[in-house]
Amino acid sequence: MNPLEGHLVVSLHDVAASSADATASWSADLVARGVPATLLAIAGPWRGPDLARSPDLATWLRAREEQGDEIAFHGWSHEAGSTGPRWRLAMARLIARG
Repeated sequence: MNPLEGHLVVSLHDVAASSADATASWSADLVARGVPATLLAIAGPWRGPDLARSPDLATWLRAREEQGDEIAFHGWSHEAGSTGPRWRLAMARLIARG
């Protein structure tokens, strides 16, 4: 039997005060299915207040961790860089939502 059979890894990106409602909705769907998540949190201000000024989000993240989710640092501000090779700059502009 494959040791990975029946396992699923889910990461929720861009967890911040500005995305808290959407994140909670996705998380609730995963909880209902018994699927743990890695919550990729943006600590600094991104489309709203930073995590230090978002006590409800911080409390929710702690509760999710206690229930088995993992919390991972996803950067401070989530902005595309302004230096580097041209291909990297093009990809950053295309992909980053910052």
